[in-house]
Amino acid sequence: MADGCHPSKTTMVDLTCHLLCTIVEFCSAKVCRALCHECRELHDEATQALIFAQDTPADAVYKRVLKCLSLQRIKLCSVSTTDDALVDWLLQRPGLKLLDVSLCTKLLPITLPRLRRFAASGGMWVAHGCWRLWEPSPELTPREVVTLQILALRDNSNDGINACFGFASPSNREATGPAERFGAMIRQGYDIMLRSQGAQLCEICCNPDRAAFMVNFQLPTCQQEALFIWGLSKQEGDYVGCWMTDGVMPWNSLQVPGGIVLDRKSFVEV
Repeated sequence: MADGCHPSKTTMVDLTCHLLCTIVEFCSAKVCRALCHECRELHDEATQALIFAQDTPADAVYKRVLKCLSLQRIKLCSVSTTDDALVDWLLQRPGLKLLDVSLCTKLLPITLPRLRRFAASGGMWVAHGCWRLWEPSPELTPREVVTLQILALRDNSNDGINACFGFASPSNREATGPAERFGAMIRQGYDIMLRSQGAQLCEICCNPDRAAFMVNFQLPTCQQEALFIWGLSKQEGDYVGCWMTDGVMPWNSLQVPGGIVLDRKSFVEV
């Protein structure tokens, strides 16, 4: 559609998908539903669920949502213009049941309580990879913590480094902090984490209190890669129930402690 979104499902019977979408966009609901079965199905789906393209301007999101009076599901995955004000406005839409803002990296911690209130009232939300949004929380799995740290470092900024440091365990912070010292260590000894635009993650072990992952950072332009082992533990005290990183160490092979050799097919893109 012209405003950067599309229905979550389309049909192609007698009319082309593009023409159907154009009809839904510019016709009134009454006219659209009366035209044909395909238009009626597409209209109902398009006004209940929207998926926005990554480059959709914020004003286009506002405009499109206002047209959908029965909207139930919105997906804004990786939409770069998504900010706290937009999410706050969307959460107030009557009838909304699901909001997915995964990889919307502008979102800040101020939005998290709003999302939780939305869930408490019966809604569902997803915010995978929103590294500015999240702070240590029992809601996060160890895999999610490592993913957030990888994505934060990939931003190659002070904000990203500080966000990564925020998920360091208290003992790790004592050894590597304060944040300025941690940042200098990353830039001098682990700069591939900042320069890499690709990384793969593989779980080594995960039990109720401890977890470990191998991360492969890659620089495709020069075919360089670097392996690291991430160690995490579930915390007590001020961060009770939160998974946090105890340490990261360089590694030189897919063989991990205990003699197990990891299969490259087991690695998942981050």
